[in-house]
Parts: sequence; structure tokens; C-alpha cells
Amino acid sequence: MIPVDAALVEFVRYLPFNPKTSRTSEAWGTPRYAAAILTHQENPKWIDLGEAAPIDQAVIEFRDELQNQQNQLSEVQQRGQALYNLLMPEVQVELSNIRHLLIAPDSQLNLIPFAALVNPQNQYLGDIYTISYLTSGRDLLRLQVEKSDRPIQQDAVIIANSDLHGMHIETEAIASFLQNALLLKDSQALKETLEQYSPTILHIAAHGFFSRSTDNPALNENPLLRCGLVLAGDNTERSDNEKVVLTALEVTGLNMRGTRLVVLSACETGLGGVLDGEGVYGLRRAFVIAGAESQMVSLWKVDDLPTTFLIIKFYDNLRQQHSYPNLEAGSVAMALNQAQLWLKNLIKGDLEKWIEEKQLPLDPTMRMNQRRLYYKLEDDAKPFKSPFYWGAFCAISQ
Repeated sequence: MIPVDAALVEFVRYLPFNPKTSRTSEAWGTPRYAAAILTHQENPKWIDLGEAAPIDQAVIEFRDELQNQQNQLSEVQQRGQALYNLLMPEVQVELSNIRHLLIAPDSQLNLIPFAALVNPQNQYLGDIYTISYLTSGRDLLRLQVEKSDRPIQQDAVIIANSDLHGMHIETEAIASFLQNALLLKDSQALKETLEQYSPTILHIAAHGFFSRSTDNPALNENPLLRCGLVLAGDNTERSDNEKVVLTALEVTGLNMRGTRLVVLSACETGLGGVLDGEGVYGLRRAFVIAGAESQMVSLWKVDDLPTTFLIIKFYDNLRQQHSYPNLEAGSVAMALNQAQLWLKNLIKGDLEKWIEEKQLPLDPTMRMNQRRLYYKLEDDAKPFKSPFYWGAFCAISQ
């Protein structure tokens, strides 16, 4: 269930209970975090990480730094190391000979990429480990026992919202990489499409939306109604939104057993309502409930060009692993990790060669944006070294 070189690290935010007191007001203590670690052969380990308040504050500060493209890399790394020092030193002691982390976050920890945490040696965790995320450690059991009786009708289906600038490059390149891929866009990009096809891989390039609160009490009560995807157009107010707006709640009603990978190429598809002990109630939880075996989601909006580059490289890695279309356990996380390392270390000169090699159809606007962003850089500069560009993407998988 857990590979030899992997470890499950499940975080939990809890209230300590004192059974010796007779006063209800004294029975429950201050919220704390802990980590449970399980490897292939070792007995489970439990590590108390301390009070939750400083950890939650460090998460907020780290996430704020990560999402701001203008922040200095040193400031981002400083915040990443501060959070690492609160979460990982004792955990990492238990991870000798481990190369793959299966992380099940809790509460606010769902909102940050562990790959961007920085250890005292100034290394990102993503440089050391391949990292997968689970909604819960129970997902490992579910993936072992669930078998699909749904026939697979298509190797890959790509649903593209043409309103998204630059999305044609991503989707057309992916369609050329994946054998027998079906590309659907504009009038074909409808909710009913998801029910018509049974793909091994589903790639959705669309607007993602997430509202933290609304004036509607019913929506506030159910976070699965406050996030979703706009499959066509650019807003949720269209007259035909019943056809093109897909909420997370509607996703839970889909039968996606047999779908090995869902890629959500949209901003904030990894967010949702955070509930202690329950993880994130949003699109990523919804696709797990629907039966999808793995996902790639994002935690914040990243510029079109680096997003396109990373996703194309991700699929290229899957193809080179010879794991498409029957994706093996760990292949999604490994392909993403390799794509992130590639983007982080990519120098300007090699980027221009890669664009020509892949024959990416950059339109005049994108070429102008590329020149504007990079013309001052030396050929050996790394334009995407900040985790702002590569850290947003997470693999929800084994």
C-alpha cells in the first residue's frame, strides 16, 4: 500500500482533552497540531508540533509571500524556512531513505505547497522529495479497494475555455502529445460533456472560481457550492450558466471511477472551505468523491506563459515515463515534481530553444509579453526560479 521509499505524513489540528477535570471549561485545551508518520514497515510515529496559532500565522505569512510575484526570493524563502522550522524538523528525522512523501494536510496546511518549504540547508522540500497530497490517509485504502466497472471510452478528453488567453497553446500542444485525445471547446465545452465521455485522462482548461463567503446563507453553509469551473465564457452570470458552470457539488455527482488523472488548469482549483479534521471542501475533494484517482490542481493564479510551459512539460514527462495512458502509482507526482524542477532551473537561453523545439504556437501578444518579461535578463538567468511560478501546482494522488 505504501511503497518502500515512501512515507505517509498525516497532519491533524486537534483540541487536547483533559479527562481529569470536572469543569467543562477546563476540559479542552488550546488547539495544537500533530503529525502521524507511517512507512512501509515501521510502526506509526506521533509527533506533537505545538500550538496551532503560531503555525497558522506562519502559514498566512508564507502564503502571502508566495502569491506576490513582486516579492524578493529571499523574503519568500525566509517565510518558507520559518514554517519549515515549525512543522518539519522532527518529522524529517523519521524520513531516512524516503524519497516520496504522501502528505495529508489538515486545516490551514491545505493552503500551502510543502514543496516550497525551505530547510536549514536552503533546500526546497521539492528538491529532496517527490510530494503527493491526499485528502486523508484513508484515500490509500480507497484506491486499493475501489474497482471501476465503467468502460473507458476515450484515452484523453481536453475541455478548453477559449476565452482564456494563451490556453490554445497549452491544449493544442497537449492534444498532440496524448494519443487519441479529444479536444472540445466553445459550444462543445458543456457540463453534459463530462457525462458523455469516460476518459482515462481529463484535462480542463477553464476559469476556476472560489468565493470565501457570500451574502447567501445557503451558499455559506455548503462550500461545495462556492467553488467550481466556468467551462465557457468568462463569468458565472451568463444566461446559459446551467450548461457551462460546474460547481464542486455537481462534480461529486459524476461517475469518474476509471479516470486515472484530472488536470485542472485554472486558478485556485486547489482551494475551498477549510474544515479542521476534514481538509478542504472544494474541487479537489469533489473529484476524489467522484472517483478520480489523481489530480493536478493549483493554489493561486500563475501567469499564462509559465503555467503553459509547466503543464506541457508535465505531460511530456508522463509520456517519457511510458506510463500513459495507464498511469502507475506515483507517476503523476513524479512527472509534476520533474516539471517543477525543470521550470525552476530553466535558464532563458534554454527556454527559447525549448519553445522552438516544441513549436509552440505563441501568438503575437504572447511573444510580445515574453520579450517584455525577459529581454533584460542574461541568457543564463532563471526567470522562473521563484516558487511563485512553480509552487502553486500540487499532485493529489498516491
